[in-house]
Amino acid sequence: MKKSVIYVCGYQIYDCSPVGVRMKYIHKYLTENTNLFIVGGLPRHSFGFLHRLVAYVIRRVSELFGTSSLITLPYKWKIREILKRHKIDAVFIQTLPFYNYFLCEYTKKIVPEIEIVVDMSDPLVPNLKFDSMSRRMKDSLISIEKDCFKYIDCLCVLNGQLQDYYQHLKFPPQKTIVIEQGTDLVMQNFQSNKENNFHMSLIYAGGFYLGKREPFPLYESVLDSKIDLKLSVYSHFGLHHEFVPPISNKIEWFDVIAQDELYEKYGLHDVIVFLDNTEKYQVPGKLFEVLIMRKPVLFIYSNEESPSLQYVRNIEGIFFAHNNKPEIMSAIQEIWASKKYYYRDPNKYLWVTLLKRLDFIFKEH
Repeated sequence: MKKSVIYVCGYQIYDCSPVGVRMKYIHKYLTENTNLFIVGGLPRHSFGFLHRLVAYVIRRVSELFGTSSLITLPYKWKIREILKRHKIDAVFIQTLPFYNYFLCEYTKKIVPEIEIVVDMSDPLVPNLKFDSMSRRMKDSLISIEKDCFKYIDCLCVLNGQLQDYYQHLKFPPQKTIVIEQGTDLVMQNFQSNKENNFHMSLIYAGGFYLGKREPFPLYESVLDSKIDLKLSVYSHFGLHHEFVPPISNKIEWFDVIAQDELYEKYGLHDVIVFLDNTEKYQVPGKLFEVLIMRKPVLFIYSNEESPSLQYVRNIEGIFFAHNNKPEIMSAIQEIWASKKYYYRDPNKYLWVTLLKRLDFIFKEH
């Protein structure tokens, strides 16, 4: 007999975002293996103006006044109504916005024996953006880690460093497991893009953060390389103009695109660029989708303790460079002299494999 589960989703999550992709596969897993009740909204490709306005107002009021009640009130009402009418075995909470953590205590007080499973899309205090947050927001995240995690039966995090961090809180979750940002099985396109006259084409897709994940040494390396190169970059340039590359026929840039379309773009390029974070807790969500393509990977990093490194250290076809111009240019030269394709077992990167780690909670034994 299937378990009955409430899936708590965020209010405005785009399906092309890393969280949106993650929710898509978690929802599929829960739908196939449980009797599912959804609270909140599943990811969508777009939202109307009114929806976006309401979400913005709620978010700003909560940030300014440090209160969770405005965001969580409709969730609490819906959860209580479901619990009144059905015997629920577990609640699975997606934690964007962060205030969804307050639903853990609320739910436990209604049904103490219910299992609370939380998927941590982004960490709280060890967050890439924590230093740039307001003082009030920082205090809220510190408070959540201090007061909410003791109500969590199983916390899902993105890597082993985060698992270790959260298991060593003063009041930690009962259990913490790792479910990385996976990918889906794709048909490998081993043909390079020969629609132009460039002898080696590179592609990067992902976000940039000042001081945390910067593309400028990469731009300089491509522009000054003696090899005939072309770099294609897909990022949030509409929101972050400061990362737009210099005008050159060697670099082209675009806004973000859907995951399926991105897989096609990966297949049409010779080399995939991976730009790592400078801090030691978060792994860029693109890592597994880059590895599954079996192309040479230009792996640019700064931190020797980065959790990303544990996934790529012994994998063939990874070309490492610290985030500076001389090392990047040297790695590009090495790639130029290397073979073009590398076999990597795709199964360990797939969502269907990673989500089996939830079976001990949601499947009857």
